[in-house]
Amino acid sequence: MRKIRVKPSKGQSFLGLMIGIIFIVLGFTIVIPKAGLFGLLWTGFALMITIINGYNVFKLNKLKSGGVIIESEFQKQKEKIINRDM
Repeated sequence: MRKIRVKPSKGQSFLGLMIGIIFIVLGFTIVIPKAGLFGLLWTGFALMITIINGYNVFKLNKLKSGGVIIESEFQKQKEKIINRDM
């Protein structure tokens, strides 16, 4: 069986980044003071989610703007993958 990895799109990563920031703020201002250890876990997980989504958002921008992958190369690889799976 092949292992398949699917990365979230730029829009999904951006939304995850924004929600993660909101959860971090809530964690520091409300959850940690009221829930103690649970608040630390909450904020830690929110921080991990935010970092991962931020990395995905800014890495995708860097690859495209840096010219690492051009549009025609991207389309050719996409077609190759689609045709192989069918």
